[in-house]
This record gives sequence, structure tokens and C-alpha cells, in this order.
Amino acid sequence: MAGLILSATQLTTFLMCPRKYGFRYKERIPPEFQAGAFAFGRAVHSALEWFHGEKTIGKIPPAVQVMKIFRADFDSEMERPVRWKDTDDPAELAERGAELVGMYVEHFKDMDVHAAELPFQVPLVDHETGEIFPWRLRGYFDLILAGDQLVEMKTAARRLAPSDLLRRVQLSAYAYAYRERFGRDPILLVTTLLKTKKPALEIITTNRTYKDDAFFAHLADQVARGIIAEAFPPNPGWMCEGCEYQDHCGAWRGTRTSQQHLPIITEPDTDRELAIADQ
Repeated sequence: MAGLILSATQLTTFLMCPRKYGFRYKERIPPEFQAGAFAFGRAVHSALEWFHGEKTIGKIPPAVQVMKIFRADFDSEMERPVRWKDTDDPAELAERGAELVGMYVEHFKDMDVHAAELPFQVPLVDHETGEIFPWRLRGYFDLILAGDQLVEMKTAARRLAPSDLLRRVQLSAYAYAYRERFGRDPILLVTTLLKTKKPALEIITTNRTYKDDAFFAHLADQVARGIIAEAFPPNPGWMCEGCEYQDHCGAWRGTRTSQQHLPIITEPDTDRELAIADQ
């Protein structure tokens, strides 16, 4: 499978649970349900993606308009099967989401947007040694601001520690891709929309070095080799509780599942959508 093209979400999914990767990307089995956090994140991301698009053409939509778009997107998400946590109140989350979107718009309304939802596909190279791997990395930059500021948007139920961000593979992937694509060092701005009882917007600056790029390239290489070898064992742990493949995993035996004929996922870029869910 020379020429394998990976995304940051594929990498993190494989590292989190190879069996989940197998269900989603190898066997292409649709999720059994949509997690509430994912539905919330999709609606937030969709509304802010529209806001960024308007900014790229010189418009500044009012916060109330973007909040209206969020509410419509959130209602649309409710048309799918959604599994909420026992502590979640969808109606209350809809209000928190609208408030968060409004806060984001007010904070970033004067930003100098260079690009939004910019696709990339770059080779994987260890620039310290010159080693070139036979794989490529693809994805989308959420938002690029003046001064090589690379904004990564997230929704979360708790504050993220700066030390935790240093270990996020997704951020390493975007920093690597930015340097490879533009030849410059990015400033990573992790913008977290906190859906706490008192909604808050938190922006943390982090970075990655060329040494981090080398580590990431070798990490991606090892994941690619595991994928090609079809090494997809389950990884039981705390993440199983909210996994959207619980039933399939419970019935899993080696290369078999509980069903002989399974429906096929038709979305061409599901990993891009997964990237917006809570981490």
C-alpha cells in the first residue's frame, strides 16, 4: 500500500484504538450512534466555518447572525440518532453553544484572515536525516491569520492544560504540514470553546520545533506500517464507554464481526468531521 495518505484524525484514531480504526477506515462500518459531544462540535464548527468564510471576503457578520446559524445546525444534528451523556441537557447545550459562538465572533471579528478551511497534502520527511517516507499527510487548516498564526478550534467540557497540548498528535500534524506547505514556523493558537455552566473562550499558544517534526514523521510512519499490516487489535480502556462501535467490538472475533453484510459509509471525508469532536 505504498502511497498511503493519512490524516491527523486517522493517526489519532489508530493510536487510540486500532480496532476502532479497522471498523471505520478498513471495514468502513457506519457508527452505531453519534455522540452528543460530536453533534455539538459539528454544529459549532459549521457556524464558525461560515463566519470565517465571510471574513475571507471582507464581511463581518454580526454575532447574532452566526448564533442563528449555529442553532439551525444544532437542530439539524438532532435529526440523527444522538447518544447524550446522562448529565447532558440538549436544550441547555444549544443555548451554551449559541453563547460560545457569539463570544467567538466578538473576539475574532477584527482578525486578519488569510485563509479558512484550507486543504493540504504534504509528503512525510525527516528533515534532520533527509529520510523520505512513502506516505503523505492530508487535512485542512481551520484558520490562518496574519503573522503565521494557525488557529485550531476545539469544543470541550473542561480546560486544557498547556502540557497536555504538547502531546497532541493532531497539533503536531498541523504544525508539520504548515512548515512543509509554507516553509515557515507557525504560531499555534488553540482556541477552546468551553461548554461549561459558565461558557468561556480560552486561547492557548503552543508550538512545535523541527525536532518535533522528526518525531511526528517517524510516528506517522509506524502507524502507516501498522495499517498496512492490518494490525487492528482492540485497546480496552476508559474510552470504550462512549465508543460508537461498542456492539461491533463486543461481537468482534479476529477478522469477523457479528454481521455478514454490513452497510458502507458513503461520506468521502469522515475523518475531517471527527476532528471537530471533543478531545
